[in-house]
This record gives sequence, C-alpha cells and structure tokens, in this order.
Amino acid sequence: MDTEVLDRLFTEWVATKPEFSPYAYYIDTLDTLVVVEDDCSTTLEHVTGTQISLHIRNHEVRGKRNHVGFEVGGIKKFCRQNGIPFGEEMDLVQILRKMADLNKVAVPAIFDIAIPLVKYNKITSVIF
Repeated sequence: MDTEVLDRLFTEWVATKPEFSPYAYYIDTLDTLVVVEDDCSTTLEHVTGTQISLHIRNHEVRGKRNHVGFEVGGIKKFCRQNGIPFGEEMDLVQILRKMADLNKVAVPAIFDIAIPLVKYNKITSVIF
C-alpha cells in the first residue's frame, strides 16, 4: 500500500471517527472502577494512603483540566465492607463521599477532582 492510499484512508477514518464521550466502567477481574473524561495520553498517579489513582493528562491543553479521570481499586470490596449494596445502579457521588468520610487522606482527590469530574460529565451512576 502506498502512502497516498494510507493518507486517504487515515483522513477518511479521522473524518468519520465518532466523538469521544466520557464514561465509567468496572473491571471485574481487578475490582476497579475507571472514570475517563477525555481521549488523551495520561499518566496514572496513585494517591498514597488511598485506593484512588488519578489520570493526569501528559500534555497540557489550554482551557482543559489536567486531571482527566480516576480509578478506584477494590470498589466492590469497599462497598461490601461498608454495607453499600452493589449489582444495581448506584450513585457514584455517594460512594465517593463515603470513601472521603472513612479516609481523610482521600478528601482532596475526591472533593477537588473526582466528584467535580463526574458531576461535570454527568456520570452520576454506575453499575458493578
């Protein structure tokens, strides 16, 4: 395949590529909830003393926030230990607030990054 054909195919693909939508998903084998707001390269930064890791944009973009997502490891275990039912649609903000109540180290990551991110992107509920 020559470069002209590749250029044309790539241009067509970019032109028809669906727009990215923020999302949340659960990885059962890792018992991890992942929330992503932007399609970009990131570095994962663990918040020491918590079960939270933050997705930080690798390249700053003017007018866009640097934290573009987060992960919560052991979320189902956390819910089980704290009497929070799972397996049905759940309010993500309430779960995050409960985490902050039980672990003060997590408060900045939860209230400054995670909750505003899910509210802004209207990712209010999750099922796992």
